[in-house]
Order: sequence, then C-alpha cells, then structure tokens
Amino acid sequence: MDLIRNSNFNDLLEALPDPILIYNNHGNPIFVNPAFKLVYGFTPEELMNNLSKFEPVQEKQKTMDAWKRTLNGEKTIFETLRNNKEGDLLNTQINTTIIKGNNHVEILFILKNIMPIQPPEKEKDILIAKLNSTLSNLKTLSCFLPICSHCKKIRDENGFWDFIEHYLEKHTSIKFSHGICPDCTESLYGHEDWYHNLKKKQGHKQNSLF
Repeated sequence: MDLIRNSNFNDLLEALPDPILIYNNHGNPIFVNPAFKLVYGFTPEELMNNLSKFEPVQEKQKTMDAWKRTLNGEKTIFETLRNNKEGDLLNTQINTTIIKGNNHVEILFILKNIMPIQPPEKEKDILIAKLNSTLSNLKTLSCFLPICSHCKKIRDENGFWDFIEHYLEKHTSIKFSHGICPDCTESLYGHEDWYHNLKKKQGHKQNSLF
C-alpha cells in the first residue's frame, strides 16, 4: 500500500468530498476516507469492520464484476444501491480505476450519491394516472351541469340524478358537513312552542339555533 502510505496521496484522499473506497487485489477493503461519514453516515472504522451493512446482498455481484473488470485494466462506471447507516437505500454511481504500485495492485472506487434521472416506470404510471384523473375532473366541472329547479339534484354524465353534494364529492376533493340555515329552521319549527321558547332564551340571532 505504498501510495496510501504516501502522506501527500493520503491527504488528498482524506480531503476529497466524495466517498473513496480502496480494495486490494483479493477484493478486501483496505482504505475508506472520512467522506463516507458525511454522505452515508458510516465512519471509516465501521465500514472496514463490517462492509456488509453498507453493501446490499443483491448488489454484491455487480460490485464484484466491476472489481474484476477493473483488475483487468478497464475503467468502469456503474449505478448501484448502497445502504446508509439508517438503513435507507441510496442510488449510487461508482467510478473505478486501478492503482499499480511496485509490488501491489489496488482498485479505487469513487462513489457519488445520485438522484434517479427518471422515476421508476411504476411511479411514472401512477403519476400519469393521477394527472389524467385530475384533467378529467376539470373537464367535467367546466361543462354545463343540468340541475333540477325544484330539488336541486344534478344530472351526471351517465344520465343519473344525484344530490349536488354527492356529485361534487365524487368529482372533487370537497367534503360536506350538514347543518340547517335560519330560514329552513324557521320554516320547519316556527310553529313549535319549544322553538319559540328557545329563541327567547338565546335572543334573536342571524345564525341557526342548531
């Protein structure tokens, strides 16, 4: 590990903002820089002692393939998943290159936590479905709505008559709560003695007594 022991090279690796991981030619980690703590939450010591917490099992083969290709002199760039210390999966891009010394060969991994360029297909389908539903609702509510002049029911696009609150709840995010207005209160209970007594106790108010 002549290069890593070189103070100038070691200082450079320690100062880089991107996480750096170096493997020996047997595939064992021999160096981790402090940037891992900032990006993934692991200290260098934690990763050196237990790399399996950082590398998901399903990604091991992809990592090993890149390590072998790099060992054969090929520089690779690949996208993979890595765990942070909280257990969240992070999209990660890894660049690899080979470091050759007098008596050794080492593989340098440079990692970047990246956001996906495009959302997954399933997520896109859900988003498109929601958008189409919203556009459909807007079109429905932008047209003329037949309404009964007596009971105030709405005739929907299928020809059925429905209460206006039911119609709006189906086609929008509006939710209704029910009360009774002063005019209807007077019409329904104006002939009742208990109602007149209640009005006298509470005084004449513009709002409903209920």
